[in-house]
Amino acid sequence: FVTGSGGNGKSHVTRTILDFFEKHYGDQYSQKVGVCAPTGIAATHVNGTTIHSATGIGVPKCQEDFRRMHQGFRKELWTKLVEVLIIDEISMLSGEWLDNLERMLRELTHYYGRGAFQQYLRMPMKDIPAFGGIQVVVVGDFYQLPPIPATIHGETFQRLDHGLFHAQHIPKDSHTKKIYFLIICCCLWSARLNSHKRKPPC
Repeated sequence: FVTGSGGNGKSHVTRTILDFFEKHYGDQYSQKVGVCAPTGIAATHVNGTTIHSATGIGVPKCQEDFRRMHQGFRKELWTKLVEVLIIDEISMLSGEWLDNLERMLRELTHYYGRGAFQQYLRMPMKDIPAFGGIQVVVVGDFYQLPPIPATIHGETFQRLDHGLFHAQHIPKDSHTKKIYFLIICCCLWSARLNSHKRKPPC
């Protein structure tokens, strides 16, 4: 777990870790090391991809969606190839999301084994190492970016119905509300960052 406040050198340490694995794995680096982040912008900073894309989960709406990792080439990727998982901006992933990912990696290892020699195959789930035996490196600061919410609370839309959306004459269909609400949130969040003082996470 690599952490620290803004400007403390997390990105430099992350780059050093990535450089080490590139030298260690050589031509197999892209298969052996999964470099991810919760959002596309964050992923570009580490030359990786979103964790939703890398795992094939997409944007899950229920626990069953995590079973998409059983489909296609991804079950081979996460049981036979990937040995290291690096997640940047870990604070943007909820604890529930991470718990489900961990459980699914152990489940994949239970059914298909780990590596070429199928280590842990059919072993009881509780005896399989965390994340199915994959080495996990997480980077981030829990004092900064919070987890990305899956949905917008219904009461928020009700307040908007009687306030902003009536006042601005914005179409009231649900899709348009979400777009304008996200724009407003981005503006408020940007303003908060500009005048932000570090506080303990809730």
